[in-house]
This record gives sequence, C-alpha cells and structure tokens, in this order.
Amino acid sequence: MNSWPPITTLVACAVLSFTPLAQAQTVKVHLDANPRVVLEEDANVRWVPVCRAPCDRVLDVRGVYRVSGTNVQRQRVVLDVDDGKNVTIHVEPGSRTVNDVGLVLLPIGIGALIGGTLVAFASWLQSDVDTARFGAALAGGGAVTALTGLMIYIASRTVLSFSL
Repeated sequence: MNSWPPITTLVACAVLSFTPLAQAQTVKVHLDANPRVVLEEDANVRWVPVCRAPCDRVLDVRGVYRVSGTNVQRQRVVLDVDDGKNVTIHVEPGSRTVNDVGLVLLPIGIGALIGGTLVAFASWLQSDVDTARFGAALAGGGAVTALTGLMIYIASRTVLSFSL
C-alpha cells in the first residue's frame, strides 16, 4: 500500500505555495479643502471617516471613497492612479442645503410647466381666452422655476479636481 498522497493533492499544494499573495495597491492622498470637508470610506455597511481636511493618508486604490461634511454636497472619489503615486484632491464644496432647494424647485417648475401648458391648450380649444392666458402664464412661470432649480442644482454641486 502506497502512503504517498494522490498526485492531484501534490499539484494543488505546489500551485498554492507558488501563488503570490495579492498586494494592496496604495496611493498617498492629500485632501486640500476647508476644514468642514471629510474624506469617507465605504465600510460595506456605512461610511466611516478617514480624515478631515486638510489631511494626508495612504489609501487602497480599490477602496470606495467620497467627500462629505457639514452641509457639504457629497461627491464620490475615484482613485484611478498608479500604485505608489501621490495625488492631491482639491475640493470646492457645494452646499447640500442649496442643492436641496434646487432639487425641490425643479419638479415644481416642471409640474407647473406641464399643467399650465395643458390648461392653456384645453382652454384655447374651447376658445376661453382668459383661462388660456392663465395657463400660459402658469407654464411660463413653471419654465422659469424649473430652469432656476436646475441652475441652482448645478451651481451647488461639489467640484473635485486632482493633481499628481
């Protein structure tokens, strides 16, 4: 009786013993922003703070990160940098409150635009000039409100720029 292990076990042990362990790819990050900005990492269940600006940290490039903070519009950070490189993240934080105002105005304006257009068209079909004018004014006000909301939303976003 042979006491040697089967050949498949030997081959598997040889392959596993020569397989290099996956090494973490890291990058040194400098967060350049005002002190209300926080760099956070996704810890699968919740976001955990990494550091408050300005700060320097060595991070895994495969991690999932975002900038956040007190009344700061959150923005995802992608570290698409070669292993071992240094990167500076410049953050111009947008206001979360102002952003929310834009998000509220946008659908209200769109609703008024659509509603006013329908009222104006239906009234025009029935030759009701006064109601058609009201519908047109409502549609015009809705368009202005929607555009204002969109512009506020765009202007209040957090802007990231990277330098190596």
